[in-house]
Amino acid sequence: MLNYKGDGTPIGRGVKRGTTQVEDYSNAKIILQKDTSASNFILTGYPTK
Repeated sequence: MLNYKGDGTPIGRGVKRGTTQVEDYSNAKIILQKDTSASNFILTGYPTK
């Protein structure tokens, strides 16, 4: 897993659980998975606060 720390520029939007307020997110979490050839690829990624 990689944590991307942005410069404050929004890269996505989201709604916190239990609220209806839409917020800009400027960071991201990237999930990597190992390939059979010993390399990695991005399995998924999503913006975080």
